[in-house]
Amino acid sequence: MRLRAQGEVVAEQRIDRTLAVAEGAELVFDVREHPAGSQEWIVTVDEDNTIAESNKDNNLQRVPLRPEAPVVTGYTANEATGEIVVEWLPVLRARQYRVYRKSPVSSSFELWTVTTETEVRDARVAEAEQMVYRVTAVDTAGRESEPSSSVVVTSPPAAPTCTGDCDGNDAVTIDELLLGVNIALELRMLRDCSVFDATGDRAVTVDEILLAVSNALNGCP
Repeated sequence: MRLRAQGEVVAEQRIDRTLAVAEGAELVFDVREHPAGSQEWIVTVDEDNTIAESNKDNNLQRVPLRPEAPVVTGYTANEATGEIVVEWLPVLRARQYRVYRKSPVSSSFELWTVTTETEVRDARVAEAEQMVYRVTAVDTAGRESEPSSSVVVTSPPAAPTCTGDCDGNDAVTIDELLLGVNIALELRMLRDCSVFDATGDRAVTVDEILLAVSNALNGCP
């Protein structure tokens, strides 16, 4: 008996005696060592008990195998971009990878994205939010592996806002302080420099003007 995996003989065993009519033979292989895809059993039994190619039309059995589960090698929160990055090792003969995610309180994963790369970047997560990820490999026949181990990642917190820094250059100028005063007096709209509203109450108070002055004198935090 021979077992072929995608054209390559990966296992072979000789039958040590002549089988009677209607008598069968049993051969056990550990398919985990074979590549994913269709496997061909090539079986022959003749009076000389020799191994030769049998009729493939009569002796063909296809054994569907699943690809190995991906191994996650890294998961980080990129503070510079605000993204969550998940990386894994490539899987042999994988055509694509499916990435699933869920919140820690959710009971089930949902398919988030499909990729041919071995890395994903998730920018659609709220600040300081936890997400759970796992990855599967899909081969050319569409068979999906078992999922990788789950990883829990916390997205980066929001960058601190510098009250009074209207143009985002990490400094508060005299012109920006004057703009803040005009917003407090309702001579200008809050949308002209929303960072003066440190408390989020849609108004600029004396305390927020004083905070902006402190940032102008001492630098942004």
